[in-house]
Amino acid sequence: MQCDPDQPAGSIVDDVPFPRWLARLNRRVNNRLMIRLAHRPPFAALHHVGRSSGIDYRIPVNAFPTPTGFCFALTYGGNSDWVLNVLDAERAALEYRGERIDLVEPRLVTTPDAEPFLPRVVRVFLAVLRVKDFMICDRSEPEAA
Repeated sequence: MQCDPDQPAGSIVDDVPFPRWLARLNRRVNNRLMIRLAHRPPFAALHHVGRSSGIDYRIPVNAFPTPTGFCFALTYGGNSDWVLNVLDAERAALEYRGERIDLVEPRLVTTPDAEPFLPRVVRVFLAVLRVKDFMICDRSEPEAA
């Protein structure tokens, strides 16, 4: 799944709130500390597979439940490696409140689609940071035996 080039300016690709160097720093330092909070909502651990390397990754994320799955704020935009990995694989797994949840059908959305799933304080915080991009994934249906 690719980012839609017809998306309006300021969404998904164009207007990333944080610089890429900060993402690299977070990956090396902050993520190692934050993964320890993965058992405390809204923190969670997302498992995904590198689209080129095939390496399994586990990263800290903020996960907000939706009626069908979870919503994730994309503070580094829709072109972050982990986002592209999940979109390419069309699946991921989430450790949330001690439960492992298989996720499918990832899709990029903008603020109006994500707002109903975000607590008010989070909406305000993300608006101040100019975060406009989100990913929503659905829970995988259990396979029938």
